[in-house]
Amino acid sequence: MRSRFIAAAALIPLALGACATGGQNRRSGNAHMRIEDSVASNIPLDWYTLEDAMRLAREQKKPIIVDFYFPEGCSRCEGLATKMYTDPEVADIIKNRFLLVRINLNENMTKEEIALGRKFDYNYNCLMIFLDYRGEVIQDLSGNRMCFPDYIDPAWMKKYLARALEANAEVAR
Repeated sequence: MRSRFIAAAALIPLALGACATGGQNRRSGNAHMRIEDSVASNIPLDWYTLEDAMRLAREQKKPIIVDFYFPEGCSRCEGLATKMYTDPEVADIIKNRFLLVRINLNENMTKEEIALGRKFDYNYNCLMIFLDYRGEVIQDLSGNRMCFPDYIDPAWMKKYLARALEANAEVAR
């Protein structure tokens, strides 16, 4: 199913029923990592902690993709892992032009991760957010937040990524 851009006032993530609690994330302090023990473990992409991605984004003027996900049992998350992130063209764009953050909703999250999720009323459900290099949500051409909860066709995703890069470049000027 194609995802729609979601209006800021109507952001409704998928209701999956799983819940994580706040606290220290055991990923803290890693410069970057590969996803382990999940459906996405074979992805050739580097994933950063939110803290590290925010720092690197400011230094490199790169946009950030933040993916709040469940490693198992979520069709949206599994679809992104097995179809989106593994699409060669999409993976190439993401790997070379974005910083990636993946927040496992089954693990304890940092205060910053919880705050970012709450900003979008995610209720500990999966959600993907595009941020510019300053950490601000990128707007689509109609002014809506670039956030979505569902599977996206790789061809459509390439257009979405192009818009995110364009918006980040506008802010960086």
